[in-house]
Amino acid sequence: MALNNHQISLEEAAELTRNFRTLPVPQLASLLGTKACLLPNDAIQPLLDQPGCVSVRFYFGVKIEGTPQLTIVAVGVDANGNDMTTGIIVDRAIGCPPDCPEQSPLLE
Repeated sequence: MALNNHQISLEEAAELTRNFRTLPVPQLASLLGTKACLLPNDAIQPLLDQPGCVSVRFYFGVKIEGTPQLTIVAVGVDANGNDMTTGIIVDRAIGCPPDCPEQSPLLE
């Protein structure tokens, strides 16, 4: 399966979500400055186009290398509510800050 610049492996997704769940609270609190994460259409659409995908589930994750960064991991969900972990998994979300909208009532 060819990966675009937002698709990640199951192993990488598991590491990111594990980092979020196991990060000590003081370190996790330092990440609360992240207000949002953006994933472009070309990252999400292949996930939605998978046969049997009826929803998308978003997990919180933390990238540890360098300065820790809060992110989201997106995975397709089937009609039974199960994560489609053998399919496309998406990350490499663009964080806000630094990439925030100029104006949004969601940031006020």
